[in-house]
Amino acid sequence: MLERRGQVRPLQQRALNRWLLLLYPAALIIGFALRYWLWRDQARTGVILRGDPDEYYRGAVHLWLNGSYYDEGQWLRPPLTSLFFALVFWCFGPNLPLALLLQCLLSTATALVIGRTARRIWQSEHVGLVSTWCAALYLPFAVYAGQLLSETIFILMIALAFWLFERLRRQSMQNGWLLLAGGIVFGAAILARPVGLYATPLLGIWAYLELREWRAAVRATALLSLGCALIIAPWSVRNYFVYHQVVLVDTNGGVSFWFGTLNDPADKHMQDVWNTTLPNSALRQQAALRLGFENIRKDPWSYVSHMRNKTVALWQLDTRRFVSNAVTGVTTPESSLLFNVISDGEYICVMLLAILALVLTYPDERNRALLLWPLYGTLLSALTLGHQRLRLPLMVAPLIYAAFPLAHPGLVARRFRYLSRPRYMALAVSMLAFGLLIASTVYIPFIAAELRALGGGEAALRAAEGRDPNNFLFPLRLGNILASHGDSAAASTAYTRSAALNARNVEAQVALLQLARAQGDTRAMEQARLTLDAIGFDNNLTYHWAWQHTPYALGPGLSIGTPAAIGAIDGFSRIFTQDGTMWRYTTLPQAFIRLQPQGETNVLLRVRTSRHPVPLQLFVNGREAWSGIVSIWQTITVPSSTTGPNPVIIELRSPVAVASPVDPYPYGVAVEIMTPR
Repeated sequence: MLERRGQVRPLQQRALNRWLLLLYPAALIIGFALRYWLWRDQARTGVILRGDPDEYYRGAVHLWLNGSYYDEGQWLRPPLTSLFFALVFWCFGPNLPLALLLQCLLSTATALVIGRTARRIWQSEHVGLVSTWCAALYLPFAVYAGQLLSETIFILMIALAFWLFERLRRQSMQNGWLLLAGGIVFGAAILARPVGLYATPLLGIWAYLELREWRAAVRATALLSLGCALIIAPWSVRNYFVYHQVVLVDTNGGVSFWFGTLNDPADKHMQDVWNTTLPNSALRQQAALRLGFENIRKDPWSYVSHMRNKTVALWQLDTRRFVSNAVTGVTTPESSLLFNVISDGEYICVMLLAILALVLTYPDERNRALLLWPLYGTLLSALTLGHQRLRLPLMVAPLIYAAFPLAHPGLVARRFRYLSRPRYMALAVSMLAFGLLIASTVYIPFIAAELRALGGGEAALRAAEGRDPNNFLFPLRLGNILASHGDSAAASTAYTRSAALNARNVEAQVALLQLARAQGDTRAMEQARLTLDAIGFDNNLTYHWAWQHTPYALGPGLSIGTPAAIGAIDGFSRIFTQDGTMWRYTTLPQAFIRLQPQGETNVLLRVRTSRHPVPLQLFVNGREAWSGIVSIWQTITVPSSTTGPNPVIIELRSPVAVASPVDPYPYGVAVEIMTPR
């Protein structure tokens, strides 16, 4: 049966009454509250993780202190993210938690931009409102808003570009200034993440598909390209003078392509070879590209087969990390299975609703630039590298189209009733394809084990572990129960088993460290700390989590410059050692130490700063106990009398500073606890 369009009127512009308009600021407030909650969990610790976050941070510090960019890293990163953080540091000092909180505001604003684009596409204020709410509550956007990565700024720029493109589409691309602005914003997105660079030719295809007249399409393409060039060219010229060769945006694309051609993960050691033999990242990128093409030439069919795996990796569920023992970290998004199940539930609903909406659209409701974006991103990941983080900017399109069925269910039902048979088939095939993309047999034993573990007791967890013995979660939970029952030996065995299945799971390593501390096993404590350091989590992200979830009070005579301090400190750096002295720096303006003195006693606190003198205030259980200026090592007597089992909390308030781009991390005062007196 053919679709009878005349029997279902297309959407007309529908205005909201003034009371419903209040739902826009409500969406933004709740969206920011969600991001603030996650920020408190993962972003206020002031930690710069290794890899991408560290390179973006170093780029920001170089811009802030020297006015130049960071070119000494393994790869040159695009500048927009570092520029944003450099501006925050210039205004407020090296306050990384504040910078990430401001990034949460940008992520919240993105929800409004997405909503306004949906309103224009569907000519419905109701769809715009629902799309705003969907984007505001979409958990992956909220999670990455509190991380030192380029995703949030890139998504905002892409959303702004598509908003401008939709305005252009509705005006038949006649406004030259708007075409230029669209190109500039798209170019800014490329300076956040260069994946958009390879999509620039698609703008010309989009212009022709919209206009169907080559002269007008050439004019529109020229203005869009000119806008992109105006924003990208200064950065490209700068790179040419630095590297003496053409580097349009970054030097990381080559290694991503090369990674996607590897058959043996051990070949990644070539990065270390390039770091020692090639003087700059542009030459390293060329080497990566040459080796990548050579790998394809040697085994082209292997590369083609890997394209499917990379596509699946791009669109797979976040819970796959739990099934495949790939969980790292202790924050809620990293360690909570329930959180990831909810996040995946949102993702699946958005994708299915977007597929339904696309099948039901009329021609004037199809923004081809927006619809080509996820297809382009999928193809690029298949050719280079695919993982879930790269999916985030592609979700702008599904969030816009998924709002239509939610906002107008009655109209959707009427349109569905008059669908043609080919469209019914297209809907069924699309949903089946998405289901096959995210489904995997590895979920079967995991779900079966989770069902057996529903009781939460020791017997239930042992049964679950027997059902899926290769998953780290069940021995980890079993270890927590055994530890709470006081069975340290059995708990240690369970944690060790969990760590063997997932060596990068921070919770298991902290648990092993604390059990070793209770047994006085200093060697085991140091081994656990070294493991945390090897996986990049011997930092305040772990200390803050241990402070909240595994509280511990330093006893008399213990120094915070040892692994034993984990669980009793918050706001500190990893251990520093010199001439037999161990200490930690404060890394936030407020740092805390939990003590358990015996009766009426004082604690001798040794502090110093390795830079200029800085002010320091000490508070004991919220009451000021000492204030002054700290420079060289000096001993401060802190009254810390206590009665009963309650610990004493010593709070240190001191500004943090960055010494130079060579030593870019913010530190306050160095602290070493001495024997109580």
